[in-house]
Amino acid sequence: MSEKELERFKSLVNASAYLQRLAVEEEFRKFCSQREMEYVTHDRPWKEETLKKEGFIDIVAGYGIVRFVVECKHPRSGGWIFLIHDNKQETQRTRCHWVSYRNSSEDISGFDDFEIEPKSLESDACIIDSESDNGRTQIGHTADNLLASAEHFAMEELLFLHNKQWKLSWPLVFIPVIVTTAHLYACVVDRRKISLTNAAVSEDNFQSVPMIRYRRNFSAKLISDHKPQSVAEAIKNRERSIIVMNTSHLSELLSQWNLRGPSFSGRFPWDSTQ
Repeated sequence: MSEKELERFKSLVNASAYLQRLAVEEEFRKFCSQREMEYVTHDRPWKEETLKKEGFIDIVAGYGIVRFVVECKHPRSGGWIFLIHDNKQETQRTRCHWVSYRNSSEDISGFDDFEIEPKSLESDACIIDSESDNGRTQIGHTADNLLASAEHFAMEELLFLHNKQWKLSWPLVFIPVIVTTAHLYACVVDRRKISLTNAAVSEDNFQSVPMIRYRRNFSAKLISDHKPQSVAEAIKNRERSIIVMNTSHLSELLSQWNLRGPSFSGRFPWDSTQ
């Protein structure tokens, strides 16, 4: 093999997303190995008949009641810009899907805000600036597929618990995560200063962040026992959070990881239904 050929092969391998996924998988493996009932797997197939979507989950990592559903992104250049408005502060709230296996009664499920550390800013809009994505695109397609795969995986986990015929009730919380090599930026805007003439902002208020919560209404199929009583409640019920992490900060962020029930009650949502 010539030196020129070797350099070309190395360039092709380094440009692939496979190496990034292996590195991310190893970080989650190290993190989960320190906790109860850990496991990590990759390329988990999923299929959603109603939405006519299918694919593979890059990484599934679990410990205790937590299940990370991880999508890896390896853009060649550019950054992800998340818009922050109304002077939002860093938050711990993360709206996640949960299910609870019941040995002696029907299973239950829902979507609730959990308190998860570390804190981060929260955004409902993202612009991707990347040459590999043919310019500025939206993150919505990736997010919808990630949430649909998490829904499918949740139903699989419930089926496994039933097959094991566990004697005790067992809850699970599913955390959708995007890990990307792209730099993450928060652009803080004041809606009162947005020009109606050209819909532009004048402030240069960008900051680099290691992690951000992407929270909005998504089109993924939502499986929940909760029945909204109003339009406003129905809109809120469709909200989901996706945690977006920069790869280079992954180890540090996982070292700070902690999940608790909602701050206003301190109880987990399945406790109130028993």
